Amino acid sequence: MTGQAVARVAVLSAVVAASACVGERERLDVPRLTLELADSVAQPHAPIFGRVRAVDQSGVIFLGVYACTRDSIFRQRQDYIRTDSAEFDFDLHFAANTPPNAPIRVLAVTIDNQDFTVDTSQVIYLRTGEPPSGPPDPGEGLCNTSAARQQAR
Repeated sequence: MTGQAVARVAVLSAVVAASACVGERERLDVPRLTLELADSVAQPHAPIFGRVRAVDQSGVIFLGVYACTRDSIFRQRQDYIRTDSAEFDFDLHFAANTPPNAPIRVLAVTIDNQDFTVDTSQVIYLRTGEPPSGPPDPGEGLCNTSAARQQAR
């Protein structure tokens, strides 16, 4: 080995040894998210009431909740700075022209300061007293979660 090669090996060894002495990194954790709705159905011209809560050891930076129908999205959100938990009561509106027995997806999204994003949702139906005709619309495609995540940023 030449003198330069020996010097490179020594420097590389020192770098490896120094990196081993670095303290443990903050442990990555994923936020826990809960969504509670006050009722199992939506009423015409009345908001959807509920509560949303996020918990994360490294810090919640965003918590939002959405009501999505086939033609609209309504949102309530709150931004935080590394708080270990966040929660709020919500009253979400939805489009007045939503037809009877239509699905409404209520979506909650949270983001922590390590950029982990978690979401959860529930589908409820607008009830007007009319019995549903045919099988219910499962609400697939409502509240495209990637679009909601982009709005959160």
